[in-house]
Amino acid sequence: MLSACTAEDDTGRDHTRGDRNGEIEVDSKLPASQAPVGHALTNKRFLSIEKRDLGLGPGGAEMGHWVIYFSSSTFEWAYSDVAESGTYVLDGNRVAAQSGDRQILGEYDPDSGILTWDGTDYRFVKAPE
Repeated sequence: MLSACTAEDDTGRDHTRGDRNGEIEVDSKLPASQAPVGHALTNKRFLSIEKRDLGLGPGGAEMGHWVIYFSSSTFEWAYSDVAESGTYVLDGNRVAAQSGDRQILGEYDPDSGILTWDGTDYRFVKAPE
């Protein structure tokens, strides 16, 4: 049974809910400063394993790696010709993220460094210094 990490604001309101059809939900009203910390992903950067569509360039379709970066409570995701950000929670190896009204689900395998995010596999890479 899945139980989500929880975070309470100063009113004591819990902003995460778990075990609804085996999924984690993230309350989009949760301020990033109060989001639960996902320690296994904090300050990690991932690139899609396979090259993906980056959008149209002068010569037609451009291919490259999609990228995701996690801070302690937020993520930034660049895919295709889109950039998206939001908050996330980590429960064991399962990840649930919220970007606006959209929920994104994933799973992280710390042994292999593989993150499956919204159906695409990514590999951990060290961030450039």
